[in-house]
Amino acid sequence: MLYKIIAFFIFSGIASIKKPIYGGLAGMVTAPVIYVIFNSYDLPTVGLLSAFGFGFGLIWGVLIWNFIHGKEYNEQNKKTYVMPIGKPGSSQRGGIIYTDEEEKNAKDNEKNNI
Repeated sequence: MLYKIIAFFIFSGIASIKKPIYGGLAGMVTAPVIYVIFNSYDLPTVGLLSAFGFGFGLIWGVLIWNFIHGKEYNEQNKKTYVMPIGKPGSSQRGGIIYTDEEEKNAKDNEKNNI
């Protein structure tokens, strides 16, 4: 019984490294497949396990994704990057690179000032 639960969490966790929804989808497939491998097929039970597998897989996927990507993803959306001046003779210019949110706010301010 314990190895079935561990297999479920491993498959959902691996799938959720890319996106949390993939962990939910992996759980939706993994839970009924594990049940059918070790027990006889029963449609209502498989349907119920699919729903619970998606829910628990999604929760586990969000936890894994936040553990792996959360801090760097949240900090990345809040930073303003300063780009250094490029090499002499190159077409690359230095300056401030704004985040999407900062650019949106600047455009909104321009529209309101006109």
